[in-house]
Amino acid sequence: MVHRRKLAPPTIADRFELPEAAVHEALAFYHLNPEYFAELNASRRRQHEDAITPDDVPPDDSFDAAELGVENPSVTVDDGDDTPEPDPDGSGA
Repeated sequence: MVHRRKLAPPTIADRFELPEAAVHEALAFYHLNPEYFAELNASRRRQHEDAITPDDVPPDDSFDAAELGVENPSVTVDDGDDTPEPDPDGSGA
């Protein structure tokens, strides 16, 4: 952020409500560990490239979320049936 946007450490400290010394310490860590940050950036790029997007699943295809590596799917597919679902407890309320 400091280098890409050419922001001064005092500006960063002010925006994030940090002591300016903490910003300088973070910058020193960044400059002393270029391999770590290069690997971190590469990892983030790989995750972005491996992400599943809506374009990866044709709209008419049914799929098993587990096949896509989703352990706990929170999105349901609308099958066009507008019949109300029964309550899980069977109360009908």
